[in-house]
Amino acid sequence: YFDPDGIIPNGVERRMARAMCRDSRCRTAFAHDDTACIGVVDRGVFHRTSQVLESDQQSRRVVLQGEILAFSKEDDSAEAETAARRCFCDGLDRCLLSRTVGSFTAAVLDVHARTLEIVTDRHGSFPLYYACIEKAVVFAGQLKALLATGLIEPKLDPVAVSQMLQLGYVSGDGTLVAGGVLMPPGSILTVGAEGGRLEHYSRMEF
Repeated sequence: YFDPDGIIPNGVERRMARAMCRDSRCRTAFAHDDTACIGVVDRGVFHRTSQVLESDQQSRRVVLQGEILAFSKEDDSAEAETAARRCFCDGLDRCLLSRTVGSFTAAVLDVHARTLEIVTDRHGSFPLYYACIEKAVVFAGQLKALLATGLIEPKLDPVAVSQMLQLGYVSGDGTLVAGGVLMPPGSILTVGAEGGRLEHYSRMEF
């Protein structure tokens, strides 16, 4: 959850975490400041599926789901945490991101700039959903976590329902929940005081 005006609903991160996993064995990790709370729920199904990182100056806080294993056009595989730090902790390097090998999503909170950047990998390996509520944005790997905030009306999107009934899936970035958006692969959503901006750092070529 991120709000540039610093209005964070009490307990929102816990409600979202419970919606994603009620198993007591699930591990959670959060990073806070006065404008945001970012976190991750780790079910422990796969080895090392989540990390919480900070830059050396503690000005950037990163929550990473998945791993960056290496960079294309480089001979040696990168150690996972080192690769993640190269990509996120010193500022988002679009060129480096476009060469990542691995499956991940990440949320990067810049404490000084008061911005949040949400990133998906080049292949969209992990679904990541978001919804904008005035200046704020709420995001999660499951739609039910967005609904658990109580900030989004539990209302179906009629266009998405029509597509699901006719095609068996929802096309593009739409979702069954009105106001919910699926992040495209290879994209970055930047949110700050001026609003949100979605950009692509990589596109699939056929």
